[in-house]
Amino acid sequence: NFPCRADRGTMPPASDLVRDSKLETTFCKEYTQHVYHVSGANLRQRKIRKEERWEKCRTIGSGSFGSVQLERLITDSSEEKYRAVKKIKKSTQQSSAIDYNRELEAIAKFSHEKA
Repeated sequence: NFPCRADRGTMPPASDLVRDSKLETTFCKEYTQHVYHVSGANLRQRKIRKEERWEKCRTIGSGSFGSVQLERLITDSSEEKYRAVKKIKKSTQQSSAIDYNRELEAIAKFSHEKA
C-alpha cells in the first residue's frame, strides 16, 4: 500500500490547451504535489525544476459530476496561497458519460489569475 500515487490515468485524446497545461502530479492522502519546469533568468540558463505541495483543507462544494476542494500551498512560505480544485468523478455508465475535454477546457478558461 503506497501513501501516494502518480497521475497515470488513461483518458481520450485531449485538446492542445489541455495537453499543454498538464502537470506531473502525485496524489497523497494529506496533499497534492506538482512538479514543473520554468525558464531561467536568461537564455543560457537551463529550465529550473519547481515543486509545489498543496494541503487539502476542506470540500467547498459538490454536484452530480464531482466536488470542489479548497487547498493551501504549503511549500512556499513567502505568502499564503489558496486554490479551488475540481475533482471530476470517472464515468461508470455510458448513458451519463462526461465530456472530459469540455470540462477541462472550461476549467482552463476560468483558471487565469485575476488582477
